[in-house]
Amino acid sequence: MSDDADALLKMTQERDFWRAKFEELRPLTTLLDQSLNHVTRQFVEPDFEYVMPTLRIPDELYDSFTMKGRAEIVNWDEFYPEKNRGLPAWLPRYHSQTPRYFSYAYVAELIENAHARETKYYGIVDTWLYELLDAFPIKGQSVAIMGSLFPWYEAITDAFGGTPHTFEYNTIYSDHPLVQAIKPQDFVPGSQLFDAAISISSFEHDGLGFYGDPIDPDGDLKAMANMRKIVKPGGLMYFCVPVGKDSIVWPMRRNYGHIRFPMMTEGWNILDSRGHDDSHFDVPFGGHHSVWVLENAG
Repeated sequence: MSDDADALLKMTQERDFWRAKFEELRPLTTLLDQSLNHVTRQFVEPDFEYVMPTLRIPDELYDSFTMKGRAEIVNWDEFYPEKNRGLPAWLPRYHSQTPRYFSYAYVAELIENAHARETKYYGIVDTWLYELLDAFPIKGQSVAIMGSLFPWYEAITDAFGGTPHTFEYNTIYSDHPLVQAIKPQDFVPGSQLFDAAISISSFEHDGLGFYGDPIDPDGDLKAMANMRKIVKPGGLMYFCVPVGKDSIVWPMRRNYGHIRFPMMTEGWNILDSRGHDDSHFDVPFGGHHSVWVLENAG
């Protein structure tokens, strides 16, 4: 049998395997890679009653979320007037209880892309991350990946010689050995320390309920404080959040300015950054993404 025939057979067998599994788990949406004709990503209908996030901050928490008036608030339907019919229909796919599935071929393709230093969803942010990983290598290190919409930063970690360990509230299934997920709710802080961590545009969502998490005015600060129990003392975190004048686009994300950014990085030494200028902290509802290298001060 020729190499092409072997490859086609393997691809067909893989496709059939995943299609059978997805059918068993009541598929909601399937994204197909038409060029390879195999299932690459799958979201299934969550087996729970889905409730959309609240479109307004609860009155009793308003002062806490605004830091007693120091942070501005704009609601989703005001910030995105073209989407004023409410929150996006795709949101249930990203709820913290919705499983995700990634095929071996899909993950392998991402690894190939990472080795070629391509960029994905966050564009230039990935380029800045590559530069910082060159300057602060992770080869041979265990790396905690904080949040994983798809295993792109796991692939980048592999490309730079590290071993990724995904922290993700969603249940993740994959037949690729690179994808091994830890549920934060099952992890005991301090039970295992990692050499480094990567968090790209993750913590700004914590506590807003956008992805099904509990509403908590300090959810992001608690997540960052918890990272000091996940990354070893002296270990590094490659860190990205949107910056701008302190504000919240409710219930989507926070923007970090002169007040809350120092609160987020308390207990960390800032070693380097890419794409950042302090003037970004003054842009109303900015949303500019920069990348920092933070060192756990221990």
